[in-house]
Order: sequence, then C-alpha cells, then structure tokens
Amino acid sequence: MFKKTLLAASLALAAAGAQAGVAVTIDFDGAGAGAAKSAASLDWMPDSILVLPGSKNNNVNLPAVGDEVQTYAQGILGSARNSSNQQVWGSFNAPYEFTFVASFREVISSVGGSLNDPGVGSIQLRSIDGGLNYFRIYADSTSVADPLAGTGYTDGKLILEGYVNAYDNAAKTGLTDIASTNANQLETTLLDKAGPDNYGGMESVKLQGRADIMATVTSFDSEFFTDMSAGQLISLSMTAGVGTPFDLVDPSKYVAGQLAADTTVIGEINGGTTGPGIGILLQSDGASTFNKVPEPASAALVGLALAGLGMSRRRAAK
Repeated sequence: MFKKTLLAASLALAAAGAQAGVAVTIDFDGAGAGAAKSAASLDWMPDSILVLPGSKNNNVNLPAVGDEVQTYAQGILGSARNSSNQQVWGSFNAPYEFTFVASFREVISSVGGSLNDPGVGSIQLRSIDGGLNYFRIYADSTSVADPLAGTGYTDGKLILEGYVNAYDNAAKTGLTDIASTNANQLETTLLDKAGPDNYGGMESVKLQGRADIMATVTSFDSEFFTDMSAGQLISLSMTAGVGTPFDLVDPSKYVAGQLAADTTVIGEINGGTTGPGIGILLQSDGASTFNKVPEPASAALVGLALAGLGMSRRRAAK
C-alpha cells in the first residue's frame, strides 16, 4: 500500500541533536515471503550527479553570485547493514533493485575564481524553492538500472517520494561547496577512468567538495518501509564522495532523464569554459545511516547528505 503521509526528510550529514545508530525496519522484498530487516545503514553504489544552468545563468562553469542552477542525481542501492555492521541485504541476486532519482534548484551564494582556475576555483550553492523539485526511491523486480547509459532508474515501483527543502541557515543544510583541485596550473584528466574510456578521450578538470541537502518526504509504501509513521522522528544521514574524474563508475550518459556525458552538455572538458559545454558532471559514492531526532514533531525526518567530494575509495563488492 502506498501511504500518503507527511514525512520530513533531511538529506543532511547530521541533523542537529540527532542520536546516531538508530535502525529502521525495511522489507526489501515488499509483500514477498522474506522477512523485514533492521537496517542501520545503506550503501549506495557509485553513480553520477549533473549540475545544469537554471534561471539567470547559461553556463555553470562561468558562475556569478545569484545565478541559479538545476541539479540532478541518481543512485543504485548496493547493500544494507544492521547496527552491528553486519550485512542484512545485498543487491546480488536480490528480488528487488532499489534506485533513487532527485532534482532540485540551487542558487550560487559565493564564487572564488573559476572552477578551472589554477588551484583557486570554488563555488558555494544553496538549495532554494522552485524549479523541478523531487526526491524518489523505486523498487524494481528486475535489475535494469545501467550507470553508463543512465537508464532504468525509474522503471520500478515508486516506494518513496518527496521534495528538496530550501537552505536552512541554522542547521546548515541545503549547502553545497565545490572546488577545483588543480595545483599551479590547469590540470585536466580523462573524464572516464573507471576501466576502459567509453567517451573517446573526453577530459575533465579535477573537482572536490561537499553538499548537505534536506528534503521532505510526502508519501511512502508501507510494504517496504514497515515501521515508518506520521509523528515518528528519524533522520537518515548519507556521507558521499562526489567529484571528478570518474574512477569508481562510468560517467552516465543520462542522469535522472537528462542528457549528461555529452559534449553538448559538459563540453570536451568537463568543468571547462571552452567549447559548447554548459554543465558539470560529478561522480558520487555514498552511504546512509539512520538517526533519531529527539524533538517532538508531527512528521518523520529522513536525512541524506552528499559530503566529502572527491573521495577515491571503492566500495566493497555488493
């Protein structure tokens, strides 16, 4: 059953006052015969994030304070672990594949040089209301999501849906920082360094950063999220590595349905200012944990943060 209930979900590294280590009950095969599992953390496999111009901006790589951008993200769940760090679910031969897609508007709040400047380029963004805005999780009985093609992420059953909240100055959620890692001179490298190059020598500047994003979940499927209810306070913290180049997974041709790894979108040099490119494509790699928020409220909090951009470790095989 798909419940229409209001849940506050924080896509944040840590909600203020949260108590770490809370497990939630998830039935990973829905109405199937398998038992529900107590899950304290979720491990998302490496994937892609795309940042495109919004209103007041026609090139993300030439930023100015006040420019607005549209961000798209996607991911495939690799595994889940309990509070003892034991794996309770893995994607290998699982009855369902779980994916998420998201999109939200951000405004550039500060600029330090340009992302392709030698060693000094940085931008800070804050999430805002308006634009295309959603956060969705799907369960698919077939494993069809393809990171390289960027397809199959929304083919399954919608089991959770919400929208991304605007920047919260008190909690410091809805804040994104991206910086170049070039030293002394502009350095570029292959965009696709995860095995064979699938993009014919397309290059990228080197980027790293951090993002904390908050969202409100408006509905969920109780066959999968069996102990969620209105009035419950839960935050879900996700720590992710996001940056360039792609060394853990192939860059996605499409991200949340948007053309991404293409010279018409990111140019011949991803993050560069020459050529036809107007956007930036970033690699993501994240894990989520659940936390209880002690304050009383009438909605459940779920938090997810993209942090530590540029993380280079590869997750264990799921």
